[in-house]
Amino acid sequence: MKRTAIVAALFCVLAVNAQLPGLPGILDPAGLSKHETASGTTYLLNETFDATGYDVVGWTESNTSEIKEDYATSPAPLSGTQSLYFDVTTTRTVDTPSFSANDTVWVSFLFHDDEASLPGQQRIICAIKDSVGGTTVASIAIETDGDITVACGSATQRSTASLSLNTTFRIWVSYTKGTGANGQAAVYWDTSLSGPKGTAKASVSTGTATAQAASVRFVGYTDTEWHLDNVQVAATEF
Repeated sequence: MKRTAIVAALFCVLAVNAQLPGLPGILDPAGLSKHETASGTTYLLNETFDATGYDVVGWTESNTSEIKEDYATSPAPLSGTQSLYFDVTTTRTVDTPSFSANDTVWVSFLFHDDEASLPGQQRIICAIKDSVGGTTVASIAIETDGDITVACGSATQRSTASLSLNTTFRIWVSYTKGTGANGQAAVYWDTSLSGPKGTAKASVSTGTATAQAASVRFVGYTDTEWHLDNVQVAATEF
């Protein structure tokens, strides 16, 4: 009987240390929560905004009163019970916690712009950084007609498809660092919030960014006050 109990206890310890799929919220050595999908994707970051404040500690806001991470007024929540909303009087930013630096990252999030009109100029809404608040290695920007421009360093490409107002999209952004003129970045989106993402709406393969990715910045503007939800970051495509 004692031997059976000991074996059972050892199995439980081994299961936790192995971070078995199906056990969400187990911490990695860095202390960040890891979540796995049925397909086995391990996220570097998975933020739902459903907790009071943030699910994952370490987010950095440029203004704590105008970036509202516990927002639940329509059209929020985009997913779950709450979303983040940029309710701003000037340009405001929010940075994810630092995650393990990788040569390649995939970023996915829900986006909803309920403004009465599109912005009056190009607005970067998501920037992949080499550190929290550091140098941008890749980004996406919404144009005055709803097109999206993806950038990798100084290389850019504009989409031929457009985002529309008052619609929730799932957006994916990928980045792979280069050695000077072969960096890669791409943007995808779909109104099917769980995918599939389909083919890239715009992409670059001659990017000049050479640094690993370690954080993501989201940006709101007075003419682009948008809702953000369900941020996921992984080192592999998902």
